[in-house]
Amino acid sequence: MSTTRTERRIENREDLKKRLAARTVEAVGGCLIWTGTARSGYGAISFHGQKLSTHQAAYLAEHGCIPQGQLVRHTCRQPLCVNPAHLVLGTDESNAQDAIDHGTSAGLMPRRRIPDRTRRAVISLAVDGFSRHEIHRLLQIPISTVKKIVRTMLTQ
Repeated sequence: MSTTRTERRIENREDLKKRLAARTVEAVGGCLIWTGTARSGYGAISFHGQKLSTHQAAYLAEHGCIPQGQLVRHTCRQPLCVNPAHLVLGTDESNAQDAIDHGTSAGLMPRRRIPDRTRRAVISLAVDGFSRHEIHRLLQIPISTVKKIVRTMLTQ
C-alpha cells in the first residue's frame, strides 16, 4: 500500500485485468485471492516495467489512477485480495488507524531485534528500487525499521 508521491496512472487497463484474473481464485466473502507471487503477505506483480502490489494493480486496472498522496486500502482485511469492490483509497493516517482498529499496528507489538532474514529482505528490495514506504508495506514492518536498515546499508 504505497502512498504515491506523484499521481500513478496505468495504460492497457484491460491487459492488466486479464493478468490479474489469470492468477486469482474466488474465496469466501467475495474476495478474489491472488495466487501468484507474494511478498510478506501481499501480492506482487510487474506490469510494463512497473513493480506493483497486486491490490494497487487491481485498483489501477479498475479506476485508471491513484492520486498523489493516496494509497489503496483493503476493506476486507485480506492482503491478497484483488477484488476492486474491496479496495478503497486512503491516506497513511487512515491506513494506520485501520491497523490500530484491527490490532495489527506495529506500534502495538513488542520491540525486538531485527531478524537477519528481515534485514536481508529490506536490503534486497531497496537495491531493486522499492521505496522505503513500499518496503514497509510489503514486509509489514515499521517504517522506522526500514529507514534504519537502509541508512545503515548506505553508510557501509
